[in-house]
Amino acid sequence: MPAPASTSAAEKAAWIAGACQQAKATSSGWQAGCPAHQDSHPSLSTGYEGDTILLHCHAGCSVDAICTALMLTTADLFCGEKKGKHPIVATYDYTDEHGTLLFQACRLSNKSFFQRKPAGDAWENTIKGVRLVLYRLPEVLAAIARHEPIYIVEGEKDVENLRALGLTATCNPMGAGKWPYHHYAESLLGADCVLLADHDTPGTEHMEDVATDIFSRARSVRMVDGIHTGKAKSDVSDWLAAGGTRAQLEAIS
Repeated sequence: MPAPASTSAAEKAAWIAGACQQAKATSSGWQAGCPAHQDSHPSLSTGYEGDTILLHCHAGCSVDAICTALMLTTADLFCGEKKGKHPIVATYDYTDEHGTLLFQACRLSNKSFFQRKPAGDAWENTIKGVRLVLYRLPEVLAAIARHEPIYIVEGEKDVENLRALGLTATCNPMGAGKWPYHHYAESLLGADCVLLADHDTPGTEHMEDVATDIFSRARSVRMVDGIHTGKAKSDVSDWLAAGGTRAQLEAIS
């Protein structure tokens, strides 16, 4: 069942709750089973504030993962005129091995993301039916052939900041918790992989999942601790902004 076309945040939040299992009304919105994981005890809280839909999985699923399970984009969480107040501030192209564009990840000014695929001369805000690949895949494959390390991080911004230092880096689309087993590992066959987790529980668990998946395909796998500022949810980009250098990173990798 498609999401309602209405721009009402209340109506869309109610639709999201109704699309989930075990939904019930609460004083602040609805509680329901999270569609992004097998949820025997309802852990998804949903409601709205102004024109913005609020989603929170108490088991740790990302908003991106919840939206994907509901066949929504994060852009769909902004209703009415407010949606237009969050313009795209960065786009990240995902291509196949030959450089052919498959889809884009788009970052909005409020730091949320959505994905879209080319549709002729326009875009369609979905990646349904699209082959999912690692970010900067041609560069990853070239670096593996040169026996250079591949830095695996959580997001495209981190990849770009490492590329600015002359390093090869990659991530999977949609962030933590969205690395399906046996899907990306083949692209890392024979690679020397260095995993840099974000400084939070979902980030650590994500990289542990990545390590488990690629262990039998990569030539080496190393998870590096301490590439963050010490603050909750900080990451390699924050570490670099605080003065971290390529030499320091390579010394502990």
